[in-house]
Amino acid sequence: MLSSAAVIQAGDRPVTALRGVGSSENPSPCETCSVRKESFCNVLIRSSVQSPTLTQCHETAARRKMLFETEALGERVFAICNGWAFRFRRFEDGRRYILNFLIAGDFVFGAFSDYPAFSLQALTDIRFCEFVHTEVKTRILEEPRAYDAWIEARIAEPAELAATAASLAHSNAAERIAQLILHLRDRLERRGMVQNESFAFPLRQSHIADATGLTPVHVSRTIGAFRKDGVLALDDGKLTFNLAKLRRVGNRR
Repeated sequence: MLSSAAVIQAGDRPVTALRGVGSSENPSPCETCSVRKESFCNVLIRSSVQSPTLTQCHETAARRKMLFETEALGERVFAICNGWAFRFRRFEDGRRYILNFLIAGDFVFGAFSDYPAFSLQALTDIRFCEFVHTEVKTRILEEPRAYDAWIEARIAEPAELAATAASLAHSNAAERIAQLILHLRDRLERRGMVQNESFAFPLRQSHIADATGLTPVHVSRTIGAFRKDGVLALDDGKLTFNLAKLRRVGNRR
């Protein structure tokens, strides 16, 4: 998570001094990014000799900041560099449904769809990198590796949403929460963000409830039962889990 000193609060889109490519003495964030090799960034940024360097703009947003509302993404293309965000839909009666959570290395593509079917909000303080959509589109169309990686990412996202819908339709409360945590754990592990069966967990009970179709009270009771049974424990933004027990609860042996 970014320190409070790293975030400039003024304006709708707080901006840091992290613009362009840094020198060897002051490398750009991409050169020191811990998740770059496991994300679409690695293929997108690593161009061939003939390809021009992509224009990048690194910015920050404070926790709870709305990055955009439904149908307002336009032609933006950006990657989450640090921190967590989440996609959600708002029902007419005010209820919120969280579609999924974004972690470091995840991309948001606005240039390749007519409009997004979701809003995006920062869950923690975040840093993100914005690209010029025309440059990204050209890179994807001209370089086979970038095209293949983009197609893979676009296929994976609806598959993830379909799995979530199936879980909501056929699982009880304990199974839904266990499956959510297992899914996050698997994604974080692929990016080297799980240590000794624990990882940073900034979700509050309201986030878990809105992602699983439960009430915060039901989530609280289920998490309490998990803690009592040694399935997991939550302490000061850190989740520690027993993987075997968590898999049994989530029916993922």
